[in-house]
Amino acid sequence: MNAALLAIGAAGTAIVAFTVVTREPNERLSVALVVLGIALAAGAFAARALLWASTRGKRRNQRVAAVGPALRRGAAIGAVVGTLALLRVVDGLTPITAGFVVLAFALAEVALSARTT
Repeated sequence: MNAALLAIGAAGTAIVAFTVVTREPNERLSVALVVLGIALAAGAFAARALLWASTRGKRRNQRVAAVGPALRRGAAIGAVVGTLALLRVVDGLTPITAGFVVLAFALAEVALSARTT
């Protein structure tokens, strides 16, 4: 799992690097590729870090149970980064809109993490 997440993060970084080096910065496709690559890399690297932190020093069955939440949170971080970058591209990023985006994902995480008793 760690190797796959590192490969996905490296692919996102490679997309950004290749796009920045070879494309004109004012093309729509270039901007879309950079936003996609940044979101992909941020999500994969965050998921790997969360997976490492949640499985460190635990038994096998506890490590398997921690994979799902780590991947979900990594995907959410990637989505937040991508959404904020997209808002920045279209000049829609203000502190208020950034707060709403982050708050929406935080509330979704709270709802998904809640356990029934």
